[in-house]
Amino acid sequence: MKPTIAILGAGPLLGLSVARAFGSQGYAVALIARRQASLDAMVDELGEAGIEAVGFVADLTHAAQLVAAFAAIKARFGRVDVLEFSPLAMAFVPPSQVTAETARSAFEFLTVGAINAVRQVLPDMQARDEGALLFASGRSSLLPMKLLGSMGLGAAALRNYVYSLAEELKDSGIYVGTVPVFARMDRAAADAVAALYLNMIAARDRIECVYGDDAAACEIAAITQRAAPFVLPCG
Repeated sequence: MKPTIAILGAGPLLGLSVARAFGSQGYAVALIARRQASLDAMVDELGEAGIEAVGFVADLTHAAQLVAAFAAIKARFGRVDVLEFSPLAMAFVPPSQVTAETARSAFEFLTVGAINAVRQVLPDMQARDEGALLFASGRSSLLPMKLLGSMGLGAAALRNYVYSLAEELKDSGIYVGTVPVFARMDRAAADAVAALYLNMIAARDRIECVYGDDAAACEIAAITQRAAPFVLPCG
């Protein structure tokens, strides 16, 4: 049986590059996105490259749709060996205009969406003691951005979740990693992030690797990883 990667929030840039990178390594690919037409186009393109891929329609903000999608993925492929989470949303809301509704929406989209997806695959991975959970994010996960006053909240919370999950699973055979992208997402960047994912899974020596030339972000990532695990002071 081929290993399977499930790509959540699959799109024509990063999602397609990840599918190609893992497909070239012998993975079958399950693509999850909201629009059937986009999924069909990616499946056709991957098929032309000799990569087995199937599209599954689901909105990550609807837990029931995710449950149904992953049930269909397991019925088709047997299991999920790698989960990649990289949905894209650009809501330009300055901090002064953030409301409870916009903050909640960002948190539901990024953090809750990731949690719900992980819960669909983690129990099986734990039973096998193997697997990988991969997450892509952007600048606002590490550095505040005034144009992303709401989405930055969700991105930062997602990063916190990834680190705490990595700490919990560090002694298991399950790898957890994240790549914040500090660059314009084009085909070259998407291909580079996909290759970085493969390197991170192989090395398993870091939780986070910044893509892009940003010294401050790299320093924050390095400090966070050196400080983990997080231990509460006594007394």
